Amino acid sequence: TSDTAAFERYAREELRHPLIADLLGAAVPETEVSLTRATGNRRFFYERMKAWPENLVVVGDALTALNPVYGHGMSVAAQGAAALRATVRRHGWGTPGLARRAQRA
Repeated sequence: TSDTAAFERYAREELRHPLIADLLGAAVPETEVSLTRATGNRRFFYERMKAWPENLVVVGDALTALNPVYGHGMSVAAQGAAALRATVRRHGWGTPGLARRAQRA
């Protein structure tokens, strides 16, 4: 629900431990409650393409979109950026096949 009072009530009455409800009750909200209806995980396997366009690397939500409930999306995006950086450092910018190597990483 996007109703703050109903959200806190749910935490108090439905969760197994009251700690979350206690924390919510003591917290000062930064914003209104926001919802997402997209809870499915999505992963595209671009690295399996037979032909790869040079200078194209797909990272972040364009590669994989994860259920926001678990909070993994930013970590996965950061890992993709780190893999791209490592690949560029290892092989050098502009090296033929760099984008393909980075995508596999």
